[in-house]
Amino acid sequence: MKIHSDIAALRSDPVSQRRIAGRMRKAKQVWQDDTWTARILEDLRAYGAGCSIENCPELTAITNDHALATDFAEFWMNGFASALRDEPLGEVPFLYRSAAGFSSMRIAAAGRAAINLVVYERCQDEARGSAMSALFVDSESHEMVLTGTASATFHAVSDGNGGRPTIRTKELKLSPGDQLSLNGLQESRQINSVDGSMVMLQVSRVPDKPAPSLEYRLSDCALIKTVSGDKSASQRFVALGVLRELGGGSARSLEAMQNTALNKNEDIEVRWEAVRHCLAADTKRGWALLDRLIVDADDDLTQPALRLREQLVAHEPILAQLSKDAA
Repeated sequence: MKIHSDIAALRSDPVSQRRIAGRMRKAKQVWQDDTWTARILEDLRAYGAGCSIENCPELTAITNDHALATDFAEFWMNGFASALRDEPLGEVPFLYRSAAGFSSMRIAAAGRAAINLVVYERCQDEARGSAMSALFVDSESHEMVLTGTASATFHAVSDGNGGRPTIRTKELKLSPGDQLSLNGLQESRQINSVDGSMVMLQVSRVPDKPAPSLEYRLSDCALIKTVSGDKSASQRFVALGVLRELGGGSARSLEAMQNTALNKNEDIEVRWEAVRHCLAADTKRGWALLDRLIVDADDDLTQPALRLREQLVAHEPILAQLSKDAA
């Protein structure tokens, strides 16, 4: 990896590091102390505590009025552009994430709510065809297109016949001034293609205890994936994979996975992942775990465990002997 000489020099210059960090903090403080920004942040705190966005006039304004939304974003950007002109090696002190064709910066957060600047850019491999699935996340969001245009798809899911949901899809052409409000588990949107780049101002909020995100296949509305909406549960979900990789089939790691699977207070997706890892690490012990879950009629995993056992026996009939041996 090639490191620019200025950055290399900065690594061993704590005085310059403190000066640069101080300039970035000052820019953030000036922005937060501005009267208009302060009113918006006050509304964000109320919204993050559970207040309806309709009762937060400053937030309602920047998510419905294109001129105000643009002024708000430009005021934030101008302050940090000035700071970066003074200190080109400075880092803007906000959380951000980036992937191919997508970038997001969280410029404010309070409780369960946040304000983000989101950028979509045209990708070289954008000609990838129509989306095969849609993801519905348990959150609400209010978005204003600031600049740029894009093609998007709006999805709305509702209860259908026979227990399978119905998904209504609508194609959208987004342009500056367009506003989208989404009610997570019922509504979703996908950006399909971008004409150059598109910038959006987004105000969002998640529930105290988010329900799992649901991904449906669009061709037949079949549920193909659930993802825990609880960040800490997601971390425990990932930790199970690490535990299996590091612990292998050791007695301690198997016991930890078994205890997680049997813990009814644990997130159900984390529990099911523990079952899968236990089966993969030690078939006999994992099979015994399935049997324990199946006989507990009050356990939410009873039916999934029963279906999995039936599927595995259908694929490998010899596995049925494990239950007989245990009996």
